[in-house]
Amino acid sequence: MAIQIQLRRGTASQWTTANTLLAQGELGLETDTNKFKFGDGVTTWNSLPYYANGSVTSVALSGGTTGLTVTGSPITTSGTITLGGTLDVDNGGTGQTSYTDGQLLIGNTTGNTLTKTTLTAGSGIAITNGNGSISIAATNSGTVTAVTGTSPVVSSGGATPAISLASGYGDTQNPYASKTANFILGAPDGVSGVPTFRAVVAADIPTLNQNTTGSAATLTTGRTLAITGDLAYTSPSFDGSANVTAAGTLATVNTNVGAFTNATLTVNGKGLITAASSGTAPVTSVTATSPVLSSGGATPDISIPAATTSVSGYLTSTDWTTFNSKGSGTVTSVAALTLGTTGTDLGSTVANGTTTPVITLNVPTASATNRGALSSADWTTFNNKGSGTVTSVGGTGTVNGITLTGTVTSSGNLTLGGTLSNVDLATQVTGNLPVTNLNGGTSASASTFWRGDGSWAAPAGAGTVTSVAATVPSFLSVTGSPITTSGTLAVALASTPTNGQLLIGNGTGFSYATLTAGSNITITNSSGGITIASSGGGGGSSPIPKLQSWSIGGF
Repeated sequence: MAIQIQLRRGTASQWTTANTLLAQGELGLETDTNKFKFGDGVTTWNSLPYYANGSVTSVALSGGTTGLTVTGSPITTSGTITLGGTLDVDNGGTGQTSYTDGQLLIGNTTGNTLTKTTLTAGSGIAITNGNGSISIAATNSGTVTAVTGTSPVVSSGGATPAISLASGYGDTQNPYASKTANFILGAPDGVSGVPTFRAVVAADIPTLNQNTTGSAATLTTGRTLAITGDLAYTSPSFDGSANVTAAGTLATVNTNVGAFTNATLTVNGKGLITAASSGTAPVTSVTATSPVLSSGGATPDISIPAATTSVSGYLTSTDWTTFNSKGSGTVTSVAALTLGTTGTDLGSTVANGTTTPVITLNVPTASATNRGALSSADWTTFNNKGSGTVTSVGGTGTVNGITLTGTVTSSGNLTLGGTLSNVDLATQVTGNLPVTNLNGGTSASASTFWRGDGSWAAPAGAGTVTSVAATVPSFLSVTGSPITTSGTLAVALASTPTNGQLLIGNGTGFSYATLTAGSNITITNSSGGITIASSGGGGGSSPIPKLQSWSIGGF
């Protein structure tokens, strides 16, 4: 008859309830967790360790040289590790905790750090630092709003004027371009009209009040020319017999003489420069440093982007509304205080705490276990106490080595003696024992405990776990080992067993192997089963009896 072999198995709950004692080398499998244990013939199931990788007893975290602080470290059971402080520049932070308006973090080659400073205005630039904003403007720029003209220049006015010479201007002053010799500027011959350059005609010559025949050699009386205006000039006398020459000097209208750059000029109505001064060079390019942006050039577009999780900039109205609304809320209704009598001590509860709270004050009736209000019955009882006269008080008895003796009839003291011993901490002590009562508190701290030998000591295994590794038998494999920060250790079969293979002890552990058939035995291995049968015959002994089907382990 076929023999079926199965491992000893059961759910985790069944194993815990049974608390079975496994034989040395015997394997027990939890069918719902796939965990297993090996027996040692001495230790029951609940005290046996799982065949696993050990346990982490302490996890710690250090801020190192980053500038960050750590609280809650190490964790030896459960808890939270909290990072605080300010991340320094070397580790990708800012190293700053506060700023004034307009301050930026700018790279500094000294120490390879970031320096907290404001932008510096250069020539022709004005910088205004605001709350979360920086405004950059040119100081020597402006906008033409109106242009006027001084005679003989005429302007139509406004920001885009039409500029022209006054009507009739030019007969005697306009510096005309070169014209044909002997032409004159005159109206059309014999009619009115716009003057042009043309040849002289007879009608242009008036009738002279003298004899026009012949030619005059000289003037009878010499003449001089008088010139008024901005020219200082002394005219020589001339009678027409020869050319004369005289020098004139222009009047001084501007004493600031020299070369000027980016000059500002003042011109009077006669076209003379009356004032001149050097001006500021025009802006040719404007750049910006984050979070301020500039399109560049002489007429840049200056802007600041909206702030995001990765971009410094201005706060949008939407974000302002979000931040301004944090922590807001309005209590619209508050109910009267409600009295209750539940519980064993004074207490209070609040319902609907955000808008319409109902506050309940619980005052239980006072009793031997409750602190609270005195009932009318108890008040009567206590009020009646104290009547009569005590004539004698005696003391007797012993508790944990302490004895009470003596009698007082009028005044005096009862006597406590003996030495305190055999105190049951579970039933005879309430609250916490003062640390100083245990070995004087020597070596007591938040990281030590009171040992059975009467001393304070730190728990074994405390410290920082820097690496967790796992070692498994040869028939298993482990991945993810070692873990130095965080991760998962995964244990799996090293190889897929073939039909009929079992875990068999090899002196140092376990390995996969199939059963070996002896004399007159045949073994058939199948998927999930092993069949052992007699093959008959053999050596003069009785035939092997027919085997019964059997199973190893299980509940």
